[in-house]
Amino acid sequence: MTYRSGILVVQRYAVGDSHPVTLGALNRKSDAPLEAVTRLAAYKGFEGISWPNVLATLSLDQGLASLDELEAVRRYVDSLPRTARYEILHCSWVGGDATPASPSGFVSVGFDVGNYESEDSSYSAVLHELMFGKYSQLAEYRRRLNEDQLFWSIDDARGFLRRREHLIGEGFDLETDDNSESAVIHVAVAIR
Repeated sequence: MTYRSGILVVQRYAVGDSHPVTLGALNRKSDAPLEAVTRLAAYKGFEGISWPNVLATLSLDQGLASLDELEAVRRYVDSLPRTARYEILHCSWVGGDATPASPSGFVSVGFDVGNYESEDSSYSAVLHELMFGKYSQLAEYRRRLNEDQLFWSIDDARGFLRRREHLIGEGFDLETDDNSESAVIHVAVAIR
């Protein structure tokens, strides 16, 4: 796994009475629809609509902007239509035993698990397989999520990742990508 970190702007998925629980092209059914809407509205991980209407003036590397561009990113977010909810995130891939620190101006919201390859390719296993998944072997990890629907504990995130990889090895139908592996990603939200 390659260590990297940077800024990501995410437009959050719409939820509420006039919006079904829709995740990109996927329509997920939940056995507890009200809980599903509440969980999706609270989710602060890296998945959403990345860099909506991105400006050519921002320089992205694998879908992330440098911390040096934070002020330009803030201006970009301020220019977006007010018809949706946007968040500025700092994402750090977790490797080894150290927990990444949140940069100045950001507050940690927890750990997501999945793949973020670029603004056009992301998949949160927490969102798709834990919050809306069908396997009881993963569902037990739901109780370990915080109010932002992420793991507070890096150990819980790693445990979920290991369990998921074990299930994939057993033939369970979970998302895989031959070109990348799932990782634990620390997420921090910009203080506005």
